[in-house]
Amino acid sequence: MDILKTTCLPLSQYMMMVAALLHPSDKYDSVYAGKGLISLKCDPLMADVLRESHSEILPGFYIDKRNWNSIDLGGDLPEDMIKQMIDDSYQLIFGKLTKKMQKEISNT
Repeated sequence: MDILKTTCLPLSQYMMMVAALLHPSDKYDSVYAGKGLISLKCDPLMADVLRESHSEILPGFYIDKRNWNSIDLGGDLPEDMIKQMIDDSYQLIFGKLTKKMQKEISNT
């Protein structure tokens, strides 16, 4: 989870806008249970491509599965790919904010 420290902690004040860190228990679907997940917003067309290409990328857990992916951080995805997905999530969400909020975030 070192990737989260280097990529997400600088954004910690706004982290919930970009991603959700989850660890579902075994009472949930076995696909998600017991995994350390990060849920990231994704372009819907790209979300499907990523899921088909990588077993660690799952439909968003407990969130809109069309626009969000949950990544199993215990898998073998390259760190640079996870960082890119975090950046993409940030850009998708940041772009939908009001100009005032964008400016406020940019000035921090």
